[in-house]
Amino acid sequence: MKTLMIVTGGLGTGGLERISCFVANTFSSKGWRVVILTLLQTQNEKKSFQLLNSNVDVVPFYGNFNPLLEKKKAIKYWKKMIKENTKKYTPDSILAMTFKIASLVCLFAPKFAKKVTIREISDPKSKVRNQFVNKLTEILCWRVKNIIFQTRWEKSCYSERIQRKGEVIPNPLSIALTQAGTYSEKKIFTLSRLLLNQKRQDILIQGFEIFHEKHPEYYLEIYGKGEDNETIRQLINKTKCKEFIKIMNPEPDIHSKIINYRCFALTSDFEGMSNALLECYSLGIPCVSSDWPGIEDVITHDVDGLIYKRQDIEDLAFQLSRIAEDDKLCSYLTKNALSNSSRFDEKMIISKYCEVIERE
Repeated sequence: MKTLMIVTGGLGTGGLERISCFVANTFSSKGWRVVILTLLQTQNEKKSFQLLNSNVDVVPFYGNFNPLLEKKKAIKYWKKMIKENTKKYTPDSILAMTFKIASLVCLFAPKFAKKVTIREISDPKSKVRNQFVNKLTEILCWRVKNIIFQTRWEKSCYSERIQRKGEVIPNPLSIALTQAGTYSEKKIFTLSRLLLNQKRQDILIQGFEIFHEKHPEYYLEIYGKGEDNETIRQLINKTKCKEFIKIMNPEPDIHSKIINYRCFALTSDFEGMSNALLECYSLGIPCVSSDWPGIEDVITHDVDGLIYKRQDIEDLAFQLSRIAEDDKLCSYLTKNALSNSSRFDEKMIISKYCEVIERE
């Protein structure tokens, strides 16, 4: 029996965590032994956005403290986790869910470096990525087997040596589409972590305020949790249309609730590949997105969605108005998005993942 080891942060409800479970379940069903090391998660919690198969082994963080808050202290625990478990399981393939995690595997279990496939998860040139650390992790990872990039932009950010090991595979969609949206409800919404330095809910709120002057019947719903919750609430309270803007908790069955909303808006400065955008796109909900690097791998402007210039609140308000005022445009965008979403079909994507991870 072959063994796949997945080394990741945790098994919560985000896009990265969902991919970890997605890959684990697929390889488990193929007859592989699968073990997941969660370097940031301190309890053996097997629940995620999708449930793990019962025969997938999960090894939680060894320490009894929060490794995110004490990273220097956590290093010796990560070293022990990686060394002990690579020796115990002797994996045939290792999937490291970030370059940083891959660098730890290469550093602490160097003889397994050639078995590692890395999955890049975000824009390598974003303002929150330390470029010195980026270069260091790239050096540590030069011996890995393969790299999976989400977009062509991500791949282009690396050296030719790294690019030669890389393949672009978008995120998979696992939504069972039973009906397309009707864009009949006068609501604009977003699904994202409440994080201003990336997701830019401040831009969305300002853009909506301008839009609302012309379209006072519309509401904005922001679904998400995060460290900037209170700051975002304060921003909302300063607007002239605060009664029309709500922060909502994420819901397990969110898609059935928002299926008929008029528009999904993504205002991020950078993304890896937004799972929320992919899901709304595939449901036929008209989508407006900022021009984050890599968006062209999902949306073509005026064909299957609308794109506005990052941080340009006037342009955002204009594109939202186009959606609000033109049923024919909504119908056109929806029809093309539904047709083009087959690119992200779960079965097709997983076959590509399997081919890359199993590649010798």
